[in-house]
Amino acid sequence: MVADHINGQAVSYDGALGTSVIKTFALTSASTGNNEKILQRLGVPYQAVHIHLGSHAGYYPGASPIAMKLLFNPENGMIYEAQAVGADGTDKRIDVVDFHRKGGLIIDVRDAVELQAGAIPGSIHIPLAEIRERMAEIPRDLESAVSCQFGLRGYIAARILTQYGYRVRNVDGGYKTYSVMDERVHLLK
Repeated sequence: MVADHINGQAVSYDGALGTSVIKTFALTSASTGNNEKILQRLGVPYQAVHIHLGSHAGYYPGASPIAMKLLFNPENGMIYEAQAVGADGTDKRIDVVDFHRKGGLIIDVRDAVELQAGAIPGSIHIPLAEIRERMAEIPRDLESAVSCQFGLRGYIAARILTQYGYRVRNVDGGYKTYSVMDERVHLLK
């Protein structure tokens, strides 16, 4: 920020998300955002949802369970906090929530017909089969995340984009995991 100010850019400090990760023996715990105590102290209305999912896509053996807790605004679904505990992949789940909250670009690589079931809000659609031809639509100066239905096509898209010099990550579990979280949030509204 100091360098930006020195160079005449109008930037301001908007606060920190308070992200943390800790490993205790075989378990990793991670969180980001404002916890219940802070939200209660500030008088912010919220609801909580608890989600239990696998550490990676079910088609690949050896997944371990991850327990997640999301605190969200009951009116508009805005996520206030995410917590996760598990043996593997918890930090990646929290990174994706953090990434999306900061306005990161999410690319949906599913086929057009699959979008009828829904999509992650704000994501752009570039099917995996078209990813090489449509790279010009993806900003090189911005880190991107790719998502598919379960994770495999997202992984392939991430590898392709990485080969071409893009900074990219895969949304492990894809839209299926996102939709389960989204569905539970809407059921509590």
